[in-house]
Amino acid sequence: MEHVKPIRPLRLDGNIVENWRKWKERWVLHAKASGVDSKDEETQCTVFLHTMGEEVLEVYDTFTFTEEEANKIEPLVARFEAYCSLKKNVTYERYLFFSCTQNSRTIDAFVTDLRMKTCEFGTLHDSLIKDRIVCGIDNNSVRERLLRNTELTLQVAINTVRAAETSKTQIETLTNSALEAATINLGRKQNQKTKTPAPKTNKAETE
Repeated sequence: MEHVKPIRPLRLDGNIVENWRKWKERWVLHAKASGVDSKDEETQCTVFLHTMGEEVLEVYDTFTFTEEEANKIEPLVARFEAYCSLKKNVTYERYLFFSCTQNSRTIDAFVTDLRMKTCEFGTLHDSLIKDRIVCGIDNNSVRERLLRNTELTLQVAINTVRAAETSKTQIETLTNSALEAATINLGRKQNQKTKTPAPKTNKAETE
């Protein structure tokens, strides 16, 4: 386990909340794979800080710990959790949300991405995701269909786009099958044409 690939340092720019969430997930996996989580807590803290990178050490230097918390991994992680949560830029998160488009993904992947944004929309959360689906999907004909529905809900929007995706996949499959069959038939006909019959011999000429 000594050769476990190291994880990248924590980034303190951009979406810090999301950066921290992803980094923490990787840290937990790294600690288990490398056996760090079975070490004493002081060693865990040392490896934790070393893995986070030099930039983050400057943030660590601003933290204060009680005697009971010193060299304990849980309080250390909690301090960074609180720090990164306070650094959340809601305006930036909303910018990412309203800039998000389907970009050739499935509707389920698109919606999952939208739900992951921490925009603090409150009760407008589902309504704004619905609006973003309408504005951000790739298929213009489906968008027109959604816009005609004056009582459109989030689930109806998702189901409509999903049904269109399923139909498109089925049509493509049928089209490909038909083209394949036509190609095979054409090949057979061409093979038959190339097989010219042997010339008939005149019995009188051979005598």
